[in-house]
Amino acid sequence: MNQSTSHVPKDRILLDNQPTVDVFYNDKLLQNIRKSDTSMDIHCNAGVTSTDMVGNLPGYGKVWYHPNGIANILSLARVKDKHRVTFDSAGGNKFVVHKTDGTTRSFLESRRGLYFMNTATTLTTLVNTVDNNKTRYTNRDYSRALLARKLQNIIGRPRTIYSRTAPLPVTISWPPKTSLDQTWAP
Repeated sequence: MNQSTSHVPKDRILLDNQPTVDVFYNDKLLQNIRKSDTSMDIHCNAGVTSTDMVGNLPGYGKVWYHPNGIANILSLARVKDKHRVTFDSAGGNKFVVHKTDGTTRSFLESRRGLYFMNTATTLTTLVNTVDNNKTRYTNRDYSRALLARKLQNIIGRPRTIYSRTAPLPVTISWPPKTSLDQTWAP
């Protein structure tokens, strides 16, 4: 592929509505870069290029890695499958990705009309840390969640959605009762 020498700055992630895949060229934004079992052909105005490398974008998931690429691109179609995305042309002219933890990531319009997030000024890209999640719950809630995970492991890891609705054996007191539960019980 004949690529132009003009690259999108390495610290920027584009949110683009044309691609159907997520592809990055900045290895500093990815973890666990590795060879994939499959390869992908990337078709663009300049021609076709291929890659057989993938990496993990923290807090987002697997993306294709092409070290000779010219931009870090997230497909709007794929992002909206994972997160809610809003756009308001009058209210900031930006795409806002609403993460499940309540945080947002904004993609602003560049002078060239591309929507990007500058990772150099954004402390975290799409990261959701365990420590951050733990601060949103009481110690009691956190302990009960750990106990629920332990029980899932013991009974063979049913999916969480099934374990919430599955009948439990009579011998298990679930959830564990405390005096606080008795006080607030209907």
